[in-house]
Amino acid sequence: MSRRVAQVILSGPECGYPMVAPPAIPLERLKILRAAYTKTLRDTAFLAEIKKLRLKLNPSTGEELQADTKMSWIKPAEVDERGKKLLRA
Repeated sequence: MSRRVAQVILSGPECGYPMVAPPAIPLERLKILRAAYTKTLRDTAFLAEIKKLRLKLNPSTGEELQADTKMSWIKPAEVDERGKKLLRA
């Protein structure tokens, strides 16, 4: 259980600034959005702008973010309560 609590607490920064879509988005539209996101991450002009602004780029795939989100938000109540106590200490 302690490991699960740590995973939930530490998962926040991993998401950064994710792109989100409604839960009921049609699968085909989700695939199109994810493909466009991936294409943007490979775009030379985009990468040049990131470099120019001296930003860090460490993107996760949509599938990775979806899995992380499910793991972080779907948890037993005991994990939630224990995490809250640890954050208050």
